[in-house]
Amino acid sequence: MIERHLTADRLNEIVNDPSVYPWVRGACDAPLDLAPLLSDKRHVCLLGEFGGCVFVQHQPGLYEVHTQMLPGGRGQWALDTVNECLRWMFTRTDAVEIWTRCPRGNLAARALARAISGQHEMDLQRGWVKDGEVIPAAIFSLTLQQWMKTAPGLEEVGHWFHMRLADEYRAVGFSEDIHADDASHDRYVGAAVEMLRSGQPEKGVIFYNRWAVMAGYEPIKLLGTAPVMVDIKDAVLAIGRNDFFVASVARPTA
Repeated sequence: MIERHLTADRLNEIVNDPSVYPWVRGACDAPLDLAPLLSDKRHVCLLGEFGGCVFVQHQPGLYEVHTQMLPGGRGQWALDTVNECLRWMFTRTDAVEIWTRCPRGNLAARALARAISGQHEMDLQRGWVKDGEVIPAAIFSLTLQQWMKTAPGLEEVGHWFHMRLADEYRAVGFSEDIHADDASHDRYVGAAVEMLRSGQPEKGVIFYNRWAVMAGYEPIKLLGTAPVMVDIKDAVLAIGRNDFFVASVARPTA
């Protein structure tokens, strides 16, 4: 649904649309041009058919997100798109926390922040500018840890991984004691897999292991990044963008 835009052509069309412009223009009376913002590659613009998100990096790992949606994309499409943008950021970049401003009167922004499990951090009396007037805004944030607990689709990725791992073990004649189905394990494995195969292997290992030590699972170890090689105790896996295979097993095969 989304793709990264490195130029501001489409973004400028969206933010200058009459349905969007009043909320984003600030004190400006002229058409907005966000090309200078996107010329800095630390910032990320992700757009779909009706809009999307701009993530402004304030410091490594910390981003402020601005969401712009045309009328045709508001409602469920907007929620699905924001979830996809968050997944992109948390699995493909260094993002560990993303926060946003919800200006007074923008009920849709506040509802969206809550829908993606954003946590209310504070209220700022001078948090936004609308129609040239400084107005209050609420700050909501979403950490990587909270995203891993709540993001849609991660359990399915983790389940796919475990099924593929069982197939790989059978292919090499390796017998492993399979643990019982665990939706929480699937969720955190799914998040780790998404990072491991999307250019953030160190991040995937660190944040999976954070959960594993609390949940009583064995930690994993990153052995290499080109290709991504991960030691999961019983085997070493070579992980590509769309699949993985068992490179070696820890014990002799049956």
